[in-house]
Amino acid sequence: MLMAWTSQSQIIISGNLDINGRTTWTNNNIYILQGFVRVTANDTLIIQPGTIIKGDYTSKGSLIVERDGYIIAQGTEMQPIVFTSQKPAGQRAYGDWGGLIVCGRGAVNQPANTANNTSQGEAIVEGGVGSVYGGGANPDDNDDSGIIEYVRIEFGGIPFQPNSEINGLTLCGVGAGTTINHVQVSYCGDDAFEWFGGAVNAKYLVAYRNWDDDFDTDFGYRGRIQFGLVVRDPAIADQSGSNGLEADNDAQGTTNTPNSQPKFSNITVMGPYSTNPATINSLYKRSLHLRRNTQCSAFNSVFMGYPVGLMIESSSTQGNATNGLLRFKNNIIAQCNDTLLANTTSGLTADANNINGAFNITNFFNGGNNTKINDVASLMFKNVSITQPDLSLMDGSPLYGNTDYSDSYLSDSFFEQVNYRGAFGSENWAACWTEFDPQNNPYNAAINNGFTAEITASGNTSFCQGQSVEIQATASVDNVTFEWNNGAISNSQTVSESNMLSVVATQSNGCHANSNEIEVVVFENPTVAIEALGNTSLCTGSTVELISNQSTGNVWNDGTTGDNMIVAETGTYSLTYTDANGCTAQSNEI
Repeated sequence: MLMAWTSQSQIIISGNLDINGRTTWTNNNIYILQGFVRVTANDTLIIQPGTIIKGDYTSKGSLIVERDGYIIAQGTEMQPIVFTSQKPAGQRAYGDWGGLIVCGRGAVNQPANTANNTSQGEAIVEGGVGSVYGGGANPDDNDDSGIIEYVRIEFGGIPFQPNSEINGLTLCGVGAGTTINHVQVSYCGDDAFEWFGGAVNAKYLVAYRNWDDDFDTDFGYRGRIQFGLVVRDPAIADQSGSNGLEADNDAQGTTNTPNSQPKFSNITVMGPYSTNPATINSLYKRSLHLRRNTQCSAFNSVFMGYPVGLMIESSSTQGNATNGLLRFKNNIIAQCNDTLLANTTSGLTADANNINGAFNITNFFNGGNNTKINDVASLMFKNVSITQPDLSLMDGSPLYGNTDYSDSYLSDSFFEQVNYRGAFGSENWAACWTEFDPQNNPYNAAINNGFTAEITASGNTSFCQGQSVEIQATASVDNVTFEWNNGAISNSQTVSESNMLSVVATQSNGCHANSNEIEVVVFENPTVAIEALGNTSLCTGSTVELISNQSTGNVWNDGTTGDNMIVAETGTYSLTYTDANGCTAQSNEI
């Protein structure tokens, strides 16, 4: 690995030499990828939270984790790791650099002696990078290539030639031992996420304003994906036809094994019609395009805003649906011009309901408890927006309930059984760590969205009934809202009852901080009574004893203390009682 410092205190990582040994990229530096930078077999690259990596746009820099290499790109919600363009803010574009490619030893369905492989069960990464993936004759579907967590990948994706591209995140034969969650791919010049074989699982994926397809599966991929968001730009689509989810067994639709059998659940695809534009790019095609003998299945998801909702193409794929290998259950297709298309050719002209008398897609759709909805608005998302999307649900959304995880494809503990269809319930897990305006982010320092919140009291927090204390909330950054654990939305509270108080401070980007706790204790006021042990009208020289029902803390109105007093003079007598908490009570008068 060749490293050189630039005048901007950036480190150039050249593809001339590989990353060997155990290497750490730290968040006090910005790294520039020049050419194909490779993490080679038995070597490890560690990337600290908040680190910025920029792809050189002249050499189309890319990072490739080769087979048996290892990456630990483990960001956090407050400090995501960012791969982005080297160009200045305002000048970035689709395909400025390559992307992130990970290779593993999972099973791949490619045979020997084909153009894109080396031997049986192996293949070469598309895009001309020359790296081999797949386990050959001895695949390992539990292979571990590392951790990719809280990572953003922006302005990558290079179409070198037709059907030979680098995607935003390309996963080639990656095994289920690898951890992938909370990854956003934005403004990619090709597919956002593409899986070639392997069995790696993933959760919390965001595909934002990309060029071609968003989730693409090939070459025998058999992993599971839950909680995914797709947001499309109505003006941008690819000449090959852009789909939300595209699935093949392989490029020829063969019966090669293992068959591609990915399982998706809780996906929200916000297609180009979702925001009701007058026109969209004519190259937009389908929310789901299932073809070429795939066994791809989808559950508990929402697909909306495409010219076509679901297309099941080719007799082999339709046969997989008929035989229960391809499953489509408990999903919603909303605001699509043509909800269903089934086809045996590459065109869109066949009868949607009956292909050669062999496959009835309407029966297939209805038999899976799926639903067609005419408009997106009725689903009650919080903000169906291209610039600031928030696809979490408002109260009363029809997406709550009606979920079903009883299918055997969902029986694995990987799938969380939530009570909503689509990617979100009431909470937006895509807040804080994501970025929906990467074009104008300067990216000149480490990413750190962290801040602190604190609550303080104006006085004593233990007091007697009838008193109060003000609790004030502050944060280390401006422009935050404060939500108290008792439901109040304010900067401060006046508290007159016992409570344990804390606050969550939230910025406009969704980042939040939890405050300390303050306990307010309000003591109950005591009572006291006095009585006379005898007649209170008496002759001169006589006395009467007055007694308190409290044994301590008594101060009589003549200044004496004690639980009793002997009275020999005319007067009105009472006392003030103070308990152990300092709370007082006034007695009756005698």
